Amino acid sequence: MVNSIQDITYDNSGNPVRISFADGGSISNVYSSTGEKLKALSYAVIPKESDPIGSVNSAWDPQAAEASASGGISGALSRSTVECHGPVIYRNGMVDMVLFPGGYATLSGSRVTFHYYTQDYLGNNRAVINGSNGTIEQTVAYYPFGGIIADLGTKPTSGQPYKFGGKELLTANGLNEYDFGSRFYYSAVPHFTKLDPLCEKYYWLSPYLYCINNPVNAIDPDGKDVFLYATTLPGGPDYGEIYRKYGPTHTFITVVKGKTTHYFAFGSEIDGIEGATKGHLKQRFYKQDQEIYSSNGENVNLKVKIKIDPPEGLSSDDFDNAVIEVANSYGDQEGITYHFATSSETTGNCNTSTSTILFKAGVSKENLSKIRSKIPGLDWGFGDIKPWTDTEQINALKNVVESFTRILRYGKLEEALH
Repeated sequence: MVNSIQDITYDNSGNPVRISFADGGSISNVYSSTGEKLKALSYAVIPKESDPIGSVNSAWDPQAAEASASGGISGALSRSTVECHGPVIYRNGMVDMVLFPGGYATLSGSRVTFHYYTQDYLGNNRAVINGSNGTIEQTVAYYPFGGIIADLGTKPTSGQPYKFGGKELLTANGLNEYDFGSRFYYSAVPHFTKLDPLCEKYYWLSPYLYCINNPVNAIDPDGKDVFLYATTLPGGPDYGEIYRKYGPTHTFITVVKGKTTHYFAFGSEIDGIEGATKGHLKQRFYKQDQEIYSSNGENVNLKVKIKIDPPEGLSSDDFDNAVIEVANSYGDQEGITYHFATSSETTGNCNTSTSTILFKAGVSKENLSKIRSKIPGLDWGFGDIKPWTDTEQINALKNVVESFTRILRYGKLEEALH
């Protein structure tokens, strides 16, 4: 059996909620309703001659020890818990890491130390740099499918666990699998240990393949997710860190489905400062956007990356399809113009476009407000819902003409009366 695994129990969404090992050890996982892992509880067997106090990153559990003594296990059990609260990772009840794009922070009393990843073009973490003193804390070399070459690294299997593909390497009980979110990956085989959730869309491939058996040129994302990116203005001037954080904010959406990333951004047909108040609003393909979503978040122009959960009543797959369908239904009528201050029905910008897509895909205005609260900088127009489809835009343009005509007629009437 792989990794001495004796049995795996899955929940209704296919998440492994319990993994049992031949020596009596186990791993139990708790997931949210959207499939996000919240907690992992592992029991590892400690040989009877070992000192339990010397066990690393584990808490001695008397009840487990008593159970092991009566259960025929060749040793006692130590317990280790890992809890995930957003970016904050707790280990055995203590803050272990605080994750951020491109690295993580650790706490020692009141002292905070930042650690930064050096990644290759596929997003593999190759080194960890201590931000306080510049020392290299960890280096990792990989075989093509993610196996670690121990002799070519510095503390490659210890220290921080996020390695191949930027994913967490789970080492409890010798599991040695990467957590890719939608499924676990065992690099020694190399295959996933669970069916691809989108395997029916790629029926000509094995549902257990990693990167279509081409890991040198491809990456495997978490599965199917909708992300909102908030960034600096594409192609805009860079006035420094404060401007990047608090200045005007551009947003766009990506939908990751299996091996494909769908990207949706809207802006003026005119680049630069001139386009801030005029030009046709159209779908754009900004180089900066594509560099940002391809860099695993390690880009100075990225302000925040927000995962958008499916609205209540929609599956992840249904929500993905809804976002793509809405984005592709943009009317692109010539009279719809760009303006950073979107005061009329016929003007819009990147932020109104992003929020309109999400709203029409099922995200409530209440949740749009919560999303907006996470966006730093000047998010002009986010939350405004604009005419989107051909029919909606044509009607909006028609209303503008009719309103203008009424104003002219009223003016002529006033003139006639006087």
